[in-house]
Amino acid sequence: MKELKQLVYAEQVRLTCKQTYLGVGAGVVIGLLLVWAFWEVSNQTVLSYWLVALLVLSAVRFAAFHQFRRTEQNNKRIQNWGNIYAFLAFLQGSLWGVASWTFIPVADPMYTASMVVWMIGMSAAAISAYTALIRVLLAFFLPAMLPLVVHLFVMGGEIYTIYGIGICIYSMVAIRAMLPINRSIKSAIRLNFELKREIAERQKIEDKLRKISIEDGLTGLANRRHFDEVLNREIRSARRKSQHVSLVLIDVDSFKAFNDNFGHPEGDTCLQEIGCSLQASSNRPDDLVARYGGEEFAMILPNTDAEGAFKVAERIRGDIQALSISHPHTAVVNTDTVTVSCGVATLVVTNDYASEKLIDRADKALYRAKANGRNQVQVYVTDSK
Repeated sequence: MKELKQLVYAEQVRLTCKQTYLGVGAGVVIGLLLVWAFWEVSNQTVLSYWLVALLVLSAVRFAAFHQFRRTEQNNKRIQNWGNIYAFLAFLQGSLWGVASWTFIPVADPMYTASMVVWMIGMSAAAISAYTALIRVLLAFFLPAMLPLVVHLFVMGGEIYTIYGIGICIYSMVAIRAMLPINRSIKSAIRLNFELKREIAERQKIEDKLRKISIEDGLTGLANRRHFDEVLNREIRSARRKSQHVSLVLIDVDSFKAFNDNFGHPEGDTCLQEIGCSLQASSNRPDDLVARYGGEEFAMILPNTDAEGAFKVAERIRGDIQALSISHPHTAVVNTDTVTVSCGVATLVVTNDYASEKLIDRADKALYRAKANGRNQVQVYVTDSK
């Protein structure tokens, strides 16, 4: 909840600071017009100093805004920018508050009326620009309007008193009107963040479900369903490109004896170690290692000929034997560790294709490896017509 509140506040600061060009630019234009309008009826030296102060402060606000844009993505630093921007808005509002004492009174009451109209228009523009962050709005609005009201009451006279009362009523109505707008903005920002968070959480759940649907729970390798999908896709791709597709079927030798003597928990651990070794043997991103079923594994090797597939299978066999997983009850001669037998098949897909054909030939090669004494690689090479 606290984190969400900070995110909402940071977004309020961003929205407010992005009004700098509009707010400061309009302020400079209005300032120049007022100085021009009052040049002949007010103290020109005072007007000049005021205009210089306005231009300097505007330049500072522009520079601050450019500095803000460099840290706009840092939510922690944006917290500080809210205070900085409120202070600069206070200085800007105070300068306009000083203007009510600088530009009026003059001999012609119409000038006073025009000044009042300009200030009301300026405050209305500030409301539209700064409503996203109340502290900035009030930092500008109050020091700009309060001196004008005080000055009008100090000047006395029926017309000036009416002006002062009118501005007080306008200010109260304006501030009251902008409060629900501010709440609506905050609610919209909060809703947007909550929606983004919900979408992100839903995406995580979907990714997790997708991972579960294609991953073997024990070894973390691809499951049979994903194996079938990838094999069909790679065969279609090979058909379009007239490339080789190779398949290696791997079977753990005498695994039933391993389970019978060491128990299924140890058997599961053995399969997990073999799965890690197989994954390490997969050097290319397009290769897929899958648990084919029980103690059988498979590796799809796109764009790999029979010679290359044999080398991969032989490396797999050697790496698994090098794990030195104790298996004194194995039927493989001259060893007391876990070994695997591998069957390799390769197709050059040019016409009609069927994944069953490649699997069948790899399975026949694997059967031959088992029949010939296990712990070896056998290759069944043929071209599909």
